[in-house]
Amino acid sequence: VIVRIFDEMARVLPEEVFIESIEAKGSMFTLKGRASGNVQISTLMRNFDQSPWFVNPNLIGVKANKEGYNSFDMFIGLSRATVGEVK
Repeated sequence: VIVRIFDEMARVLPEEVFIESIEAKGSMFTLKGRASGNVQISTLMRNFDQSPWFVNPNLIGVKANKEGYNSFDMFIGLSRATVGEVK
């Protein structure tokens, strides 16, 4: 199952979004990453929300960096998707 979870994370990740760390606790994940702008972070959240593998994306915070990227932290939950639901 973990391979499918990472495969789905790669599928929902928009261009110019980079995941720096993933921490799992039960069926919840904490993601820390960088994005070129807020639009990319919003797209990531919509993609997680539309995925059959994930539920309840929750943005904790966004901070502008001097390097031109926005750092972000977010929670997402793991749903109980079946293999047939993944596109």
